[in-house]
Amino acid sequence: LGVAASKAASDAGSDSKADEPKADEPKADESKADESRADDSKASEAGAEKQGQSSGPDKAEFMATGKTIYSAQCAACHQPDGSGLEAAGFPAMKGSKVATGPVEEHIKQVLHGQNAMPAYKNQLDDAEIAAIVTYERNAFGNNTGDVVDPNQVKALR
Repeated sequence: LGVAASKAASDAGSDSKADEPKADEPKADESKADESRADDSKASEAGAEKQGQSSGPDKAEFMATGKTIYSAQCAACHQPDGSGLEAAGFPAMKGSKVATGPVEEHIKQVLHGQNAMPAYKNQLDDAEIAAIVTYERNAFGNNTGDVVDPNQVKALR
């Protein structure tokens, strides 16, 4: 009986070792956790992609915000209707080369100013400048269709 009991104990021990993973194999619980993390990561990436498609600037919102800021910051010189005060050195926004030309140049001018126009880089944040530029490019008959992303402004600061 002693030998049989010893062999049974040995067999029981080897069975439990057979169920244990080898040192280089992950345990079942760890493997499931890794799969869960991978699924969560894929879901997050898919959600970010979905958000990226719809999370761009909202033109209507930027136009409304841009109009408000334009009225407070720009209209005194460029006039509420975008006609400007040419004799005083304040050009029209309506049909201007700046408001209908390359968007990057328009952003740079608002950020850094030019001639009598002050720089707004220290007064307005990226979203506010994006909103003003979007407004100027789509108001006063300019209708470029451009919607400036705050990231474009940030890149040009």
